[in-house]
Amino acid sequence: MKAVRIFLAIETTDAVKPLILSTLESLRGSHTESAVRWVPAANIHLTMAFLGDTPPERIPALDHMLAEVAFQTTAFPIQVGGLGVFPNIQKPRVIWLGVTERAGALTAFHARVWEGLRALGWEPGEKPFRAHLTLGRVRREAAPSDLERLGAALRIPRTTHGTMTAGSITAFRSDLTPQGPVHTRLGAAMFQEGAR
Repeated sequence: MKAVRIFLAIETTDAVKPLILSTLESLRGSHTESAVRWVPAANIHLTMAFLGDTPPERIPALDHMLAEVAFQTTAFPIQVGGLGVFPNIQKPRVIWLGVTERAGALTAFHARVWEGLRALGWEPGEKPFRAHLTLGRVRREAAPSDLERLGAALRIPRTTHGTMTAGSITAFRSDLTPQGPVHTRLGAAMFQEGAR
């Protein structure tokens, strides 16, 4: 069978979706459509690992590993907020909302996921983990005037803060289409409930 593109992510919850939608609407309303390919709100997630083309026969072992890691993890709060860009505002390529988690649970979870992935033969990329929610990607053909409008839009002060609970990890299949990637949930592993 044909290999499938897979990534692992923490899905955004209803607690922060209004924030994501309002931020996207605000940025889109700044005449930035010609400069940026905006991510549909339903596709916005916190990526833990991009595994790339994966033979279908490897998926059961991946599912088992995710279930084990999730069983060792207690649900934890994540703060979403702060608009930013990679690599910098002068040459933006990716526009994002920041993600922070003060107790270290997110970093520890990311490390556990990659410990499990390494045991299955995957190796992490060279880039360090920087938690974020990608809102859009700047088009390579964007004109200088488009980039100026985008820069001005990104500098407008706006409320971009909210809190959600990370309660599971999901494996997604990503199919590339001319209209953009289509994400299909392959399965999710639930974390343990936190203290009430």
